[in-house]
Amino acid sequence: MLSAAVLTLALAASLQADPSEDPAALRRACALKDNAACMRLAWKHVKGEGVLADPSAAARLYRQTCDRMYASACDMLSTLTGRAPEAAM
Repeated sequence: MLSAAVLTLALAASLQADPSEDPAALRRACALKDNAACMRLAWKHVKGEGVLADPSAAARLYRQTCDRMYASACDMLSTLTGRAPEAAM
C-alpha cells in the first residue's frame, strides 16, 4: 500500500494541473458519478480550497467513490480515517 505522503503528493500534483476548478461544477460531476470529480472535490474539502475545510464531507465523498470500486478513493478514505481500507469500508 502506498504511503499517505505519496498519495497526498500525487493528488496535490493532479489538482495543481487545473487550479481553477469550480467546486459547484465538481459537485455536479460527482453527482453524475464522475469519480475523478468526486476525488478532487473531496481533496478540496480536506485542504479547504474553495470550500470550507470539512474532513467529514471529504470522508463521505471518498466513501461513495470507494463504494464504486475506485481504489484511490479507498486509499484516501483509509488515510483520512486512519483505518485500513477494509475497516474503512
